[in-house]
Amino acid sequence: MEPLLSVAGLVKQYVRTGPAGGSRGILTALDGVTFTLAAGRTLAVVGRSGSGKSTLALCIAGLERPTAGSILVEGRDMASLGATELRALRPRIQLVFQDPAASLNPRFTAEQLVAEPLQVQGRVPARERPGRVRLLMECVGLSAAMRSRTPGEFSGGQRQRLAIARALALEPRVLILDEALSALDCSVQAQIANLVAELQPALRLSCLFITHDLRMAGWLADEIAVMERGRIVEMGSSEAVVESPQHGVTQFLVAAARARGAAPPQAGR
Repeated sequence: MEPLLSVAGLVKQYVRTGPAGGSRGILTALDGVTFTLAAGRTLAVVGRSGSGKSTLALCIAGLERPTAGSILVEGRDMASLGATELRALRPRIQLVFQDPAASLNPRFTAEQLVAEPLQVQGRVPARERPGRVRLLMECVGLSAAMRSRTPGEFSGGQRQRLAIARALALEPRVLILDEALSALDCSVQAQIANLVAELQPALRLSCLFITHDLRMAGWLADEIAVMERGRIVEMGSSEAVVESPQHGVTQFLVAAARARGAAPPQAGR
């Protein structure tokens, strides 16, 4: 079966500019990244700050144009699509950011925030949107009574649930969580991770989990890809990567997890 998402030879470069606006050379954020993601599976992309993880997420979500390489979603290459075609494909991939407070309009109510993608895409008639919003909020563990609240009236974990409900509104095939758990405390992290794991089979979601936390990656993902300096330096099943790390960067991440007081958990969901 053809992979749902296939990334091949992905390169993203930025031109460095000096104080006077002149070029100071090229920064390569992604350097030949290649992987596939099957339907219903979760791939964790793990690495230190500056390794290229978030740039990879932005390219796959269609928010950054790659310099070279291909990103195939259900067989269609996002990197070669025009603006109109790309706009039609973007709803298939949704991105949840680290800080929901920064990505949610503080003046909108929860109902308006979840309904906005449906309105923009014209997917659901106006009279049916309130019912769809209620279902989406309930799906992520938020009661219908919270519809009139603004983001500032939610806790951090509730705001992240709200961001996930908004991302799910367009029925994506791929959900990207870009450090979406890192700002939450441990108990709330576990709640949101469990929520995603529960939603996946019901919604037929594939997940790309961007994180620096190898422990959480080992618990949540089927496979792990370790990035360093824009490249994937190690990739394999969660169990193999967590329990028998081969690359020096992976070994460093395992040691860092143990130094925080807990070894990475037994991999596999």
